[in-house]
Amino acid sequence: MKKIIFNIFFTSISIAYPFLLFFFKDEYFTLILLLMSALWSIKAMLEKSKIALVFAIIFAFLCVIKEQILIYLYPCVISILFLGIFASSLKDEAIITKIAKKQANLKGEVLPEQAIDYTRSLTKLWCAFFVFNTFIAGNLAFMEEKFYWTLYTGVISYVLMGFLFVGEFIYRKAVIEKYNKPKL
Repeated sequence: MKKIIFNIFFTSISIAYPFLLFFFKDEYFTLILLLMSALWSIKAMLEKSKIALVFAIIFAFLCVIKEQILIYLYPCVISILFLGIFASSLKDEAIITKIAKKQANLKGEVLPEQAIDYTRSLTKLWCAFFVFNTFIAGNLAFMEEKFYWTLYTGVISYVLMGFLFVGEFIYRKAVIEKYNKPKL
């Protein structure tokens, strides 16, 4: 239960990160970075994750060097991380294929070959989204006015991810059902 509560808190703070910077960076710059470092440290301990430990160290390092442009690249790093996960899954079984197979297995179904091809394409679509997201967030990070960076990384990118996720989930379900119907 504590892990669930922590993950909810961690996710909430991560989503709020752009707003924390926009509204409180001048007064609480170091505190925001220390909070992020502490959260990533706890995540590293709970999940025994080296990647989480790297993020904890990066945020601690940013506290020391106080290079403000780097704090705005966090969403880019997260997108690049997801791009790496999704793209590397294309070497074997694509990550969305694995998820779809698990969902099909729970229903006692087998994922048809056409659906497997489709889920590989969806994984490629997510890769394209992460490249796009990194490009936009990165360009906005270097703009003087941080309002647009906050708006994109704190709202628009999540709305786009939501639309992509819900849209592809609904469409994937329809594709899988289409190929699972018995032929008459």
